[in-house]
Amino acid sequence: KLSTRKLEIQESDVNLLRILSTPLRMELVHETLEPVLARHPLFHRFATVCTPTMREVCNNAVRKQSYSAGDVIFDRGANGRTMLFLMKGRLAYRPYRHEGRKAPSKS
Repeated sequence: KLSTRKLEIQESDVNLLRILSTPLRMELVHETLEPVLARHPLFHRFATVCTPTMREVCNNAVRKQSYSAGDVIFDRGANGRTMLFLMKGRLAYRPYRHEGRKAPSKS
């Protein structure tokens, strides 16, 4: 069975992207990510008021990450250090009920 992750083309798999100039590559990243980020009011404001700032956010503050079905992305009680934007697929929030593990206590 192939993983969904393997079916998607990764940026590193496209040789032609390597020959793009840095400004053109940055513009491509910006055009790809801005519609996703702009769903959030803060980033919508950046996109509307300050395109250069939004371009910087897209190119320097965003990291794409792939997950497979069943992956745990974060656990209850974990400190949030990142903001997640779903680009494709579905996420489900489930109560903490793993056999043999207790839910972390709130400190």
